[in-house]
Amino acid sequence: MKRFLIRTCMLSVLALLPTIVAAQGTTGSISGTITDSQKSVIPGVSILVTQVDTGAQRTQVSDDHGRYRVLDLSPGTYQVQAELSGFQTVVRNQLVVAIGKDTLVDIEMTVGGLSEQLTVTGETSAVSLGTTTTGGVVTTQQIAELPLNGRNFMQLATLTPGVITSRGTARDFTGGFAGTQLAVAGARPEQTGYLMDGTNIADISDKAPSSLAGVMLGVDTVQEFSMQTHGYNAEFGRAAGGVMSAVTKSGTNQMHGSAFEFHRDDALDSKNFFAQGDAPPFQRDQFGATLGGPIVQNKLFYFGSYEQLRDRNSVTQFARLPNAAAHQGIVPVNGVPTNVGVNPITKPYLDLLFPIPDGKDFGDGTAELIHSHQDPTDEKFGVVKFDYNVSPKDTVMVRWSKDPSKTILSQPHPYFFEHTTTDTRYFTTQNQHLFTSRLFNTFRFAANRTGRTDDLVPTVEIPQSLYFSTDPHFGAIDITGVSTAGSIATTPVLYKQDVYEFEDTLTWNKGSHVVKTGMDLQDYHFDGTSYSRYGGTFRFRNVQEFLTLHRSATAAADRFTGNLPGTDTFREMRQWYTAFFVQDDWRTSNSLSLNFGLRYDPVTTPKELNGHVAGLLDLNDLNTTANGVTPGTPMFKNPSKRSLAPRVGAAWNPFGDQKATVKAGYGVFYQPLTTSFYRGASLRCSAPR
Repeated sequence: MKRFLIRTCMLSVLALLPTIVAAQGTTGSISGTITDSQKSVIPGVSILVTQVDTGAQRTQVSDDHGRYRVLDLSPGTYQVQAELSGFQTVVRNQLVVAIGKDTLVDIEMTVGGLSEQLTVTGETSAVSLGTTTTGGVVTTQQIAELPLNGRNFMQLATLTPGVITSRGTARDFTGGFAGTQLAVAGARPEQTGYLMDGTNIADISDKAPSSLAGVMLGVDTVQEFSMQTHGYNAEFGRAAGGVMSAVTKSGTNQMHGSAFEFHRDDALDSKNFFAQGDAPPFQRDQFGATLGGPIVQNKLFYFGSYEQLRDRNSVTQFARLPNAAAHQGIVPVNGVPTNVGVNPITKPYLDLLFPIPDGKDFGDGTAELIHSHQDPTDEKFGVVKFDYNVSPKDTVMVRWSKDPSKTILSQPHPYFFEHTTTDTRYFTTQNQHLFTSRLFNTFRFAANRTGRTDDLVPTVEIPQSLYFSTDPHFGAIDITGVSTAGSIATTPVLYKQDVYEFEDTLTWNKGSHVVKTGMDLQDYHFDGTSYSRYGGTFRFRNVQEFLTLHRSATAAADRFTGNLPGTDTFREMRQWYTAFFVQDDWRTSNSLSLNFGLRYDPVTTPKELNGHVAGLLDLNDLNTTANGVTPGTPMFKNPSKRSLAPRVGAAWNPFGDQKATVKAGYGVFYQPLTTSFYRGASLRCSAPR
C-alpha cells in the first residue's frame, strides 16, 4: 500500500506539467459555417464559446471558407457568440455538447453595428455530421430519469443498438467482479473497453468494473456516457468489440447537492416455490448524497459523492447428504439395505461435516436438506473531483474514487460459506494546454487498482488433525451425488492489479483537417495467488465407498488430488501495453467527412519477477528439463509486434438538408493479451519455494 501511494503521488505531479499531446472519448465539439444574408461565407469572424456552468471560454476565428470548429469541449451547455465589424453580434444559446458529438451551429450574420445583438436558441441540426463513429450517448437526463433496478447506470448501455447484456457472465468472477457485462456487436464481453474520464477502468478480467453487489454504483456522479459500437477511429483501441466512455460530473458556479435513499423489502414478496415456511426475508437499502460547487468563481470547482448499499437477501439452498441410515453404516447394496459399517477413519468426518438431512430420501443412502440463509452484501462508494481553470490556456482535473464491497454467500452444503471482498480504486489527473486556438494538447495520468479476495470458510471448527495435508487449510470431501464438504475450486484467492496509465494526444485543427497524434502507455502490475484444491480433495464414487474406504482389495478413496509440499502459486506479473496513433478527420465539404487513421498497439511479453512461469515456445522444450519446461522462459510467442490497425471512415449528408447522415467505416481492431488471458495459466504453473 505504501509503495502504491508513493508511486501515485510522484506520477501525479508529472501529470500536472504542461506537455505535448487529447482526450479519449470524454469531449465533444461545436462547429459550423458563418454566412451573410446572401449565403456567402464570411471569413475572419471572432468566435467566443462559453461553457455556461463554469464560465470557461475558448476563442477562434472563422477560416477563409467561413468555417470554424472548436474541439475538446467538456459535455455541458454552451453559448456561442460571433462578432465582426459591420455586422450585428449573433449569440446562440442552449447548445448542448455531448461525448463524441459534433454540435452543428451555423450562424447567419446581418449588416449592423456590434452593439446590436441577435440571439438564437438551439443548434442547427441534431444530426452529428462531423464524426464517422456509430453508437449512442446516454445523457444526463436519461441517467437521472430512467428507472434502474439497483441504480446501475451500466444497464442503460443497452439503449444503444447492438449492445446487449452478456447474461452468461453476469454474476460470475470469470466474467468480472459480478457486475453487468456488455457484449457489443456480437463480440465477447472482455472485448468491450471501459473508460472513465478517458482512462482504462476494466477489472482484472478485462470486464466492466463492478462490485459483489452486481452493480456499478455512482449513477449520481456520472454526467453522461457514450457507447461506440462501430467505426471508432484510431484514437481508440485495446478493445476489439466496442468502447464505453463515461464522464463524471464536475462542480459549477452554482452550488448543487442531493440526498437520497432507496428502500426495498419483502412486504409484497411471495416465497420461493421450494422454500419452506414464510417468504424468506429480504431488504435492500441504498443511500447517499452529492455536493458540488465553486471554490473560486469561474476558476476552481469541487464535486463529491458518497453512496452505500446494504443488501440482505435470503437464499434457499438444497443439500444432498448421507441420510440417517448411512450414519449407522446402512446403505443400499444392489437395492438391498446392507450394514457395511463405518470405517473409524471416516467417522469423525461423517459426524462433524455431514448433518443428518430431514427431507426427501433418494433411496441411494442420501436425502435432501433444505436450508435458508441470509446472504449479506455491503458496498461503499465515494468520489472526489476538482477542476481548475488555471488560465485561458491551461485546465487541470483531479479525480479519486474508492469502491470496496464484501459478501458472504451460502452454499449447497450448510456448513460452508464463501467470503469474498473486492477493492476498487481509481485516480486520474488531466492537464489540457492550448498552444494556440487551433493547436492544443491533453495529458492524463491514472493509477487504478482492482483487487479481490475469496475463500470458502467452514462454520464448524475442524481440528487440524483432520486436515489432509500440511496446507493450513481444510480441503474437501467430494462424494459423487453428495454436496461437497469444502471447496474443490480455486480458493483461497488473492488478486491485486495496479495499472499505471499515461495518455498524451496532440490535436491540430488546420482548416478542413483535424489531425491528432498520440500515445497510450499502460504499466500492468498483477500480484496474486490462487490454489487449486488447496488442502487436498478426496473423491469417492458413492456413499458406500466413503463409509468403508474400500476399493477392490485396497482401503482407499477413489482419488486424491492436492498440491505438493512447498507449492507456491504467488505470482508477480509485469507487462506494458503501448499504443501510438495518428488520424486525420477531413471535412471535405458541409456534406462529407472522411477519417483516415493508423494505430499500433503492441504489448510486451509478460514477465514474472521471480522467474516462476514458463512457456512451450517449441516442442523441443519438452526435453529441456526433467519437469518438461524451462522456468523463466517466455509464456508465449508475442503476436502483437505486428498489431498495425488501419481505420477508414466516412460520414455523408446525402440530401444536404442536415437531417440525415450515412456512415461507413473499415478498421482492424486487436485485443491485447493482458492479465485476463494468462492469469489462470500463470497461477497453475506451481513452483516449489
